[in-house]
Amino acid sequence: MGELNMARARAMPISPAEVGFFQGVVVPKVAKGILDPIAYNPAKARLALAIIGDTIAKTDKAQATPAMVCNEYVRWKLIDPAIEMADEFLDRGNMSFFALWHDLAAGGSVLVGAVRSAHLAATEKGREILDSIDINVASTNRKVSGQNPTPEAEAKNYLYMEQERGLWAELLKKDPSGLLVLEYELEQVKTIANSKPLGIIPEIFTDGAFLAYTLYRSVYPLTL
Repeated sequence: MGELNMARARAMPISPAEVGFFQGVVVPKVAKGILDPIAYNPAKARLALAIIGDTIAKTDKAQATPAMVCNEYVRWKLIDPAIEMADEFLDRGNMSFFALWHDLAAGGSVLVGAVRSAHLAATEKGREILDSIDINVASTNRKVSGQNPTPEAEAKNYLYMEQERGLWAELLKKDPSGLLVLEYELEQVKTIANSKPLGIIPEIFTDGAFLAYTLYRSVYPLTL
């Protein structure tokens, strides 16, 4: 989402009417579209999960756990489509709906990223991947902000992420379903939203995280 994040930084403030429409009409439609098929045709969802598990196992069998399978299902059904919608509205020049879809995807991505990071943090190879991700994220953040953080700020952020990943890994070890990781991170999202940060629509960001949590929790029993 690097280029989309840069575009999001340029988006103008979104009107309350647009936010209200998106939250009251679009978000419920998205929820219905991703949750109803699980309730009405669980066998089809179970087959999709099995295919995802096989795909993950071909790359790294150790990562093909029910938690990682559910995580990728959420990415496939919620986050990737939301990113595609954001990209489409950006191409149309509709910056309001681009920002709304972007923030919905961003909220969900926080939870998906936490579960994936918890898995990766458990191995040396995984930690190397996380270090590479950190470098890319730092580069993107510099481009978005147009500023270079001080070495002290970068070190502080690195230590914070190390602590968070350690906590996620412990939560995943305690509860391999991944739900404890998601519940912890959902509370973090609420805290971020309550601080009303610039460059994000708090209620849509929170909706994205809650949708990711709800979808994950709905589909997890089908992996057992």
